[in-house]
Amino acid sequence: MLRVTMVGPTDRQCGVGIYTALLREALATTVEVSEVLEPERYMVGPPGADLVHVQHEYHLFGGVAPWKCTARRLYRNAPTPMALTAHEFVVPQGNAARRAAIRLSNRLHFGARAVRAILVHTRQDRDRMAAAGLPSDRLHVVRHGIQPRPTLPARDEARARLSAEGRFVVALFGYLSARKGHLIAIDAVSRMPEDTLLLIAGGRHPADATGHAAEVEQAAAAAGRRVRVTGILTDAGYLDALAACDVAAAPFLECSASSSLSLAVSCGRAVVASDIPVNREFDEVCPGAMALFASGDAERMAETLMALRADRSKLGALEAGSRRYAEMHGFAEMAAQTAAVYRSTLGEA
Repeated sequence: MLRVTMVGPTDRQCGVGIYTALLREALATTVEVSEVLEPERYMVGPPGADLVHVQHEYHLFGGVAPWKCTARRLYRNAPTPMALTAHEFVVPQGNAARRAAIRLSNRLHFGARAVRAILVHTRQDRDRMAAAGLPSDRLHVVRHGIQPRPTLPARDEARARLSAEGRFVVALFGYLSARKGHLIAIDAVSRMPEDTLLLIAGGRHPADATGHAAEVEQAAAAAGRRVRVTGILTDAGYLDALAACDVAAAPFLECSASSSLSLAVSCGRAVVASDIPVNREFDEVCPGAMALFASGDAERMAETLMALRADRSKLGALEAGSRRYAEMHGFAEMAAQTAAVYRSTLGEA
């Protein structure tokens, strides 16, 4: 059996950490994932394996600034071939100096000779990375899997614990990250009836150095009873939020994939999402699985939510779309595609 060492976060509050753990479980029938190591532990002394699979986000390896990049230590004298899942990719933008810095950073993070395969979640990321000069034959689209459906508490009991009885509940799950569009969602629900509740089910990201979380918290406070920020939830609290909500919101401004949205889809929640490429691809793969609105447009988001609130048949159709997508794109399917990339990378049939 192929032996793989996984490098990535082990924190189950982190979306990439959840992804890593679930991928390891799903691979177990065909691949032995000997262990999962935090990047710092791998750099100290990697164990033997046929292949190393790195779960990559910039902040796990020092950030986007090239002078902070620790990925070089990871790749230096790599004893075995590596595959890398790129959970995000920053396109060079800004002034000339910033563009040059991002290009250098991307070469350091993704361009090492040891990296034989790069897995991405969307066609857009494959195309962007190829346009940035990464070898197209190393880029493989493996869509983010939908998590196994958890056992949810009774809806009425969950709503009572959240003091959300009799309200139209829109939930936005995960860390308070600037790219997730929290301010758009707050603006949208502020245009809706007062019995609407936007439940921002998450808290500050450990790597947030921009002050965005404080901005979201201030905007939520200004919106009054329509918006509530829960902070980091326990597992039970997260399940309450999933059980209580009418709609899962994904007003993302930029994203490659989302573990928190994957969990909402696994529970058959209706999804209202911005029309960024990853969400358009989601809807193309399974038409009717999302209600899309123009990215960054709070008025259109509010209109979309109001239409669902007024017509429960439309809400039910979106819930059915989520269930269809979850059936098509579980972690077992994603693990099979990942194992195929491993075999191709190692030159196996």
